[in-house]
Amino acid sequence: MAHGERGNSPDESLPLIAIAYGSLAAGLIVGFGGYAWIGVAIGIAGIIASIFRGQLKLTAIALVLIGGSLIAVTSPPPPSRRGGPVHQDTGILARSAERASRSIDHLFGRDAPMARALLIADQHRILPEMRDRYARAGMVHMLSISGLHVAIVAGTVVLLLQAARIPGKTASLIGVIVTAFYVAVIGAPPPAVRSAVMLGMVAASRATQRPTSPWAGLAVGALVPLYSPRTVLDLGYQLSVAGIAGLIASGMLSRRLLAGRLKGWKLKISKELLTSVVATVVTAPLIAWYFGRISIIAPVANLAAGPVIGILQPTLFLALAL
Repeated sequence: MAHGERGNSPDESLPLIAIAYGSLAAGLIVGFGGYAWIGVAIGIAGIIASIFRGQLKLTAIALVLIGGSLIAVTSPPPPSRRGGPVHQDTGILARSAERASRSIDHLFGRDAPMARALLIADQHRILPEMRDRYARAGMVHMLSISGLHVAIVAGTVVLLLQAARIPGKTASLIGVIVTAFYVAVIGAPPPAVRSAVMLGMVAASRATQRPTSPWAGLAVGALVPLYSPRTVLDLGYQLSVAGIAGLIASGMLSRRLLAGRLKGWKLKISKELLTSVVATVVTAPLIAWYFGRISIIAPVANLAAGPVIGILQPTLFLALAL
């Protein structure tokens, strides 16, 4: 492919699988919100339009939208809404998360609530005042394990392996295995599962030398946690998916707006600031809806907090592992 053919580049395209995921998520959200009829009506209209325009892809997208709406309607309510006793999950992932929780409490003492949030996505012990301060700073997403945290851990593992002169493909494979183990140990929260699946896809793409659109990776990674359809309503899951979409979009924008115009530290800072701004704008509606506020200093705050999390997260992970 020629360098100038950017329109067909995997990094630039929005594949059908990404559009299908968006339609499924939209159908689930409107369905769980009590408006499944809207999803079905839009889907039927899309099918009719596709018949007149002769576009089978539009028919497939419309069917996925209808399917998501119907899945939401037919999904059983949570145990707490059935009137019966709520049974505690005793599966292997739940037991693993409980074991990690006890280890964190023993290791970190009074700092355990923050460590639990950053390592196993348990925010229940964080004081409301602290959560409110993070929300005002636009960094509330950093209080829970997310794709960013898992990616940092995976990157640290690969970096250490490469420093030990282990070949790149082998280091990448080991990194994926360690990441999968870490996600299982912390109970497989949806944002972490999404990140682990995407990291696995990137590693497989590099190993087979087959370029893959990041939008396709996001669609597959975000789809896997929806084996439990109600996951689509989880704030951590929503912020994780929206945040990585913002990162992908900011990467495309930086290549178009900054490449060839800036160099050195100016280019680095501009890229980081653009990434922070785009991710903040994309996630702002969710933050406003759940917390009732929008932080205008979020881009700068996240730009400053990024390096701190980059050091803190692998340190906490190594402490838990040891």
